Order: sequence, then C-alpha cells, then structure tokens
Amino acid sequence: MGRFPVYLILSVLLLLTSCGYRFVGTQSRAEVRSVAVHLFLNRTLEAGVENIVTTFLRNELIRSKRIALVDEDKAEAMVEGFVTELTERPVSFTKEGFTLESRVRMVVDVSLKRRLDQKVLWRVTNLSFSEEYRADSDIPTNEQRKEVAIRTIAKELARQIHDSILSRF
Repeated sequence: MGRFPVYLILSVLLLLTSCGYRFVGTQSRAEVRSVAVHLFLNRTLEAGVENIVTTFLRNELIRSKRIALVDEDKAEAMVEGFVTELTERPVSFTKEGFTLESRVRMVVDVSLKRRLDQKVLWRVTNLSFSEEYRADSDIPTNEQRKEVAIRTIAKELARQIHDSILSRF
C-alpha cells in the first residue's frame, strides 16, 4: 500500500475520533437565561479597580448576547466577585537601574449564584491575568500607562469569566 492511502486512512480516523468542542454543564446551570452583575468588591489598595472589572464584565455579557444581562430583581442568577489582588512589579531595568518595564497582575474570585436560593452554580478563585507596560520617569505618564494595563487586564478577565460561565451551560 502506498503512502497516500495510509495518510488518507489516518486522516479520516483522526477526524472521526477527534472530539469537537461543546459546552457541558449541569441542568441547574442550563436553566439560567438571565443574570445580574453585582459591583465587584475591591480588596486591594487600588481605588476604582472594582468599577473597571464590573463594567468590562457587563459589557462582555451585553456584547455576546448569549445570556441576558438584567436588573437584579429580574435575574435568575447573580454574578458576584472580588478583586483580591493587584500588584505592580518592575520586570526590566535600564543599565543605570531605573525601571524600564513594569508588570501589573490582577486576581479575582467570581461566583454565579441562583438568585432565589443563593445556590452556587459556578465558582472560580484566583483567576489572574497580567499585563506589562513601559515605565516612564514622568509620574502622570506612568500612571496613565498603568491604567491602560489595568483596563487590558480587566477586559481579558471579563472575557475569561464570560466564557467560563457560558461553558457551563
């Protein structure tokens, strides 16, 4: 048998045995069609970071339209979260010892609870993401770059939370 038929057979077998991506979850989560997102609680010293994460998560839910974002009194489930950590560390230096790049890392804990009985349907702890930015000796410029990094992190965490919740449906 030549090489072509062997490769063809192997390719067909690979296609038949490979599993497609699908969402798996329990019946209780599958019944949730609407959620409300509480303002995340901030357990860090960085003022306002809870607003940024909450806004990005709400926007991600609105954008996807896979589950309705509604007011709390109409929601079947509640998303609750905590920003548990926000750290900033230098990651590279000039030859003179000044910070060249810094890394911001954010950690969140998030849960999805059924509104009526507060049963936890989904939970993730220590979900984190980090972003680097070029440091600057000008403090306002440095703070602006840090803010951009925090927003990038919040956007990515919102996407991960959204996808994790929906993968359970």
